[in-house]
Amino acid sequence: MNFDEMNSAPATHIEAEASESIDPFAPEKIARILALNAHENTQIAMGETNHVEFKESFVFASLKSYAKTMAAFANTKGGYIVFGVKNQPKIIVGLQSDSLDKLDAAKLTGSLNDLFSPKISFRKHVTIMGTTKIGFIYTFPSIVKPVMAKHDYQPEVKEGEIYYRYEARTEKIKYPELRSIIDDQRRRETELWLKYMSHITKMGVDNISIVSSSNGEVIGSSSRTTFLDEKTLEQIQFVNEGQLHESDGEPTLKLVGDMQEVPLGIKPETIEVPIEIHVDRPIPFRSHNIVRGFLEQKQVNDPEIYIEQLCFSESSFLPLYYFGKLAKLNHTELAKIIESTKVPSPQIKRKLLQRLGNERENYSKTLLLDDQPKSQKKQGIYKKLLNESLETNIEYGEVAHLLQTIRCLTYVEIKPPYLFPIIQNLYEMFYTVRDLKTLANDFRKTLCHLDCVLYQDDVRI
Repeated sequence: MNFDEMNSAPATHIEAEASESIDPFAPEKIARILALNAHENTQIAMGETNHVEFKESFVFASLKSYAKTMAAFANTKGGYIVFGVKNQPKIIVGLQSDSLDKLDAAKLTGSLNDLFSPKISFRKHVTIMGTTKIGFIYTFPSIVKPVMAKHDYQPEVKEGEIYYRYEARTEKIKYPELRSIIDDQRRRETELWLKYMSHITKMGVDNISIVSSSNGEVIGSSSRTTFLDEKTLEQIQFVNEGQLHESDGEPTLKLVGDMQEVPLGIKPETIEVPIEIHVDRPIPFRSHNIVRGFLEQKQVNDPEIYIEQLCFSESSFLPLYYFGKLAKLNHTELAKIIESTKVPSPQIKRKLLQRLGNERENYSKTLLLDDQPKSQKKQGIYKKLLNESLETNIEYGEVAHLLQTIRCLTYVEIKPPYLFPIIQNLYEMFYTVRDLKTLANDFRKTLCHLDCVLYQDDVRI
């Protein structure tokens, strides 16, 4: 790739593209970063961004200072440190040594692991334009966030700090971004557990083995202790990190080989075993995830899994039709998924099928217009709901009245963007945190009312 080719590349921003390509060093991506100014054939048109930072040279002694920027990239959407570009203005000067070429990736990995956890994943690359050498270190967005400093490295890094990219600078993370990371991680874990539990349900618990990607231990129904060898484990970790480049589809790792016995109490040096890989610490699926998915109106990737997991919940009165709509199922197809789900106790499953057997489920209530104190209270709540003027600091004693009033709302009166966050806030405060069985029925019937009114017709078609 030469200067003329660089100059012909569009000088577009790379924020949205930092993590979209499997290969971070695809020619078109490098061309965008190094596109030249139309008037200066050695000056880069693009400035530093939240995903690109320029360095004039690569200095081996500065590895740990680069680590801070890499941690910030890992906490955002990934990014590049580009070596061989002078700052202010962005003039290509090239690398004057081959130190980046000769850099042992294990040394950089060691420096990163000394300072930050969880592990930061990266790749390095050198491209030559004519006789000019430009170096890159690309940091992958971390799957498990936030990446946090484990101890001090003065003056750049301080123990316990989390770094993020703001306006092309690396800074300590602020509350909104940290909150977003935590929420995203919770959503990711929820969807993973749903996926795993669905597979376990379909395969049968006796046919499942669990592999710890940290130490290679395999746990299954057998009483025997089994380990994967370190080389195989590294391959599994590599695939988990999403760094294996495949031209067609997602990467797949197939484990084959023979079992090798070792003396009791000694971990084997080498062992390969054909096994179905799942997760290293299973936890039970909870109906709270279904409720949150509904109230947050999540566009989940596998809505069928939510439908299956309803059969394992402690109550059949949970949102059902919303997930049927996401899965684009009709009434018959929805019933088939429930019927085919294998459960240890069929009671909830039977009740779900009974719900589907009703021609028209109805959890609505009638708003009484008399002058009784309770009726007057609900009339006031009803008007505030329509006007979107409900107070946010609702006391426990008012929650039941509010939930019952919500069940008086019709299709045109229900405004999910306004109403659902209110319900979720109350749900988190009074349902998931405290043992308030007296409110449980009101919460569930209210959720079913909203689900039926908004989405029941979508699966009846």
